[in-house]
Amino acid sequence: MSHSSPSRAIDSSDAVVDKADVVSEPSSPTGSVATTAASSVIAGGGGGYNAMEKGIGLGSFFMTALNAMITIGLSVPFMFTTAGWLSILFQIIAASAIFLCVLLVRACLDDPKIKKYGEEHHVPVFEREYAFLAGYCGGKAGRAAVTTVVSLEFFFTLAANIIAIGTCANMLVKELSIEVWIIIFAALSLSFVLLPWFNEISHVMGIVGAFGAVLGAALWVASSIMILPDTNIEANLVPKAPYPSNLITALGIAVFSSGAAPSLPPFYGVVKNASPKKIDLCILLAQIVSVLYVFMLGIAGMQICDGSCEQFYLVDLLDYPSSVIPSWFMYWIVIVQLIRIFAMSPVLLVPIMVSTEGMISSAMQRFSWGPGMLKHNAWRFTWRVVIVAAIAVISIAAQAEIAYIQAIAGTLLCSCDLFLFPLWFYLTIEQPKGYKRMLSWIGVVLAVAFAIVGTVFSVMGMFV
Repeated sequence: MSHSSPSRAIDSSDAVVDKADVVSEPSSPTGSVATTAASSVIAGGGGGYNAMEKGIGLGSFFMTALNAMITIGLSVPFMFTTAGWLSILFQIIAASAIFLCVLLVRACLDDPKIKKYGEEHHVPVFEREYAFLAGYCGGKAGRAAVTTVVSLEFFFTLAANIIAIGTCANMLVKELSIEVWIIIFAALSLSFVLLPWFNEISHVMGIVGAFGAVLGAALWVASSIMILPDTNIEANLVPKAPYPSNLITALGIAVFSSGAAPSLPPFYGVVKNASPKKIDLCILLAQIVSVLYVFMLGIAGMQICDGSCEQFYLVDLLDYPSSVIPSWFMYWIVIVQLIRIFAMSPVLLVPIMVSTEGMISSAMQRFSWGPGMLKHNAWRFTWRVVIVAAIAVISIAAQAEIAYIQAIAGTLLCSCDLFLFPLWFYLTIEQPKGYKRMLSWIGVVLAVAFAIVGTVFSVMGMFV
């Protein structure tokens, strides 16, 4: 990675685009950007890409899978206190279906046809992921569709995170509005990405994010213990009206909680001295831990909230006097969550920028003035500012609907990433017969129905 100027801080990702572009027929302008860029950062900062090239141990892969599977859980307590006991069932169903689809993707990557295809096109194993499989199955259009969906998922995830960050900051310093804090932290996220030492920053943020996940959950559970002997669990076990909207929104949030699963495929081929069964076991264990983590957040929310939790759960702590939840404890839990959520922002911003810049550069090359402009970095900087400004505007406009942003992303986008794309790959590459083919098509129908119906009801929920 070049450190010559801030505007080149993430430009090394262009190499990913160039290597992957040779795969599609004809070549795709977007390459494997979104999932590969995200995976390289999850692996341990900007240096994760090099680590993948050398191979990683089974323990490192498990931690990577765990980091990808564990959700920030901004609206998990909201889900548990609106859908009641059904939210537990929804989370188990969603996690099980996602795990099965992850296995389908791994089976596709292990297929001899795909291995031969990758070797013929000189695509390293650590670049063989969703966009790579989409290039095989659908050519340029398939790769573009996958890259667009993944980028949009990251976009809405980042918007939800920025809303949560602004809310946390406002809880600490009420003199500045949530809108002002959203703008401040959106700008900080952009500046971190542009800094020439982004590698080091992202590595530190990865550690901070993992530590913050554990500490934040522990503090949230501790706050639920502080209010004893009062309890709201029994009342919150009952699903609340309006039932269709609340239940489908809860299912969308349950799916969204595992939305980072598509970042795992590039790691499957670089785990050293591990059989496919061991890799599957690591993914299963990571998924189980993530479900237990969600249960912990949700049940603590049922204990704390008198009725439905707020869409960002920390706000509910404001309902308790300082004699029950001390002010110093409140500050600590808010600060920890603010730092943890902000640590994920650059990680999400990088693949959005890389993927959209790939599309724009391809479009600009079609014009006579395009190649000359592409030689300068001004267009990159301008576009990155536009992206962050768009995220800030969406965050400000939808700040009161953070749960529904996640639900819509879960039903419309994650249903594609987690269900439809893996089933498409499996049907095209493996070409199953008999009951496997029938079950696969049933899965496609259910995923499409969930995407359509879920999105409609989630949007309706925003206006109820």
